[in-house]
Amino acid sequence: MRVLVDRNGAGVSSWTTAYRIGNYLGSVIRDQGARPPDSAGVYVVSERSWDETPSRSSGIIYVGQARYLRSRIGSLLCDLLGFTGDEYGEGEAYEHSGGHFLWHHYCIAQAAEPSRLYLGWCSTFRCSDCAEARLRELMKFRWNLYPTRSCDRHTPPLELFTNCSTSVALSAGLEALQKFR
Repeated sequence: MRVLVDRNGAGVSSWTTAYRIGNYLGSVIRDQGARPPDSAGVYVVSERSWDETPSRSSGIIYVGQARYLRSRIGSLLCDLLGFTGDEYGEGEAYEHSGGHFLWHHYCIAQAAEPSRLYLGWCSTFRCSDCAEARLRELMKFRWNLYPTRSCDRHTPPLELFTNCSTSVALSAGLEALQKFR
C-alpha cells in the first residue's frame, strides 16, 4: 500500500487491483464484491499487472471512462473476447468500439489472448477527464480511436495518484503503511 504524504495530508490509491481477465471471469460468483461499481469511473486494459496505480510499466493498451462502469466494462469484455462483428463501421454488431478495436487490431494482430490481459478501474477521483488524460500519456500504443478529452478546469491535468486517491488521516495512513512492512 502506497501512502502519499504532502502538505495537504495523506492519500491512499483508489484503484482496484489489476485483475487478469481470465481469472476474473473464472470467479465472478465467488467474488461478487469484485464487480465494477454501478457508478462513474475510469478503466484500463493493460498487458501487465500494477500495484497501487497503473503506470507506464503496466503496458496500458486502452483507457476509457464511463458513467456506469459495470455496464461499460461488460460491453468492453464482450467485444474484447471476440463476441463482436468482423467489420468496423455503422450497422456492425458491436457494443464497445474500444473492445471491438482491441479484438481486431491488438489481440488478433498480435495473437494475444484477451484472457491474459489485465483490467482495473477507479471510481473515486476528483476529475475523470484529468484521470483519462494522464492515463493516455502512459499508454504503450497511441490509438486514434477518439480524441482525448482535455480538462477545462485543470491545466495541467491533475496528477494521477493525487486525483485517484482517498484522503486518510496522517496517523491512519502511517499505521496502514507499517502493517505492510
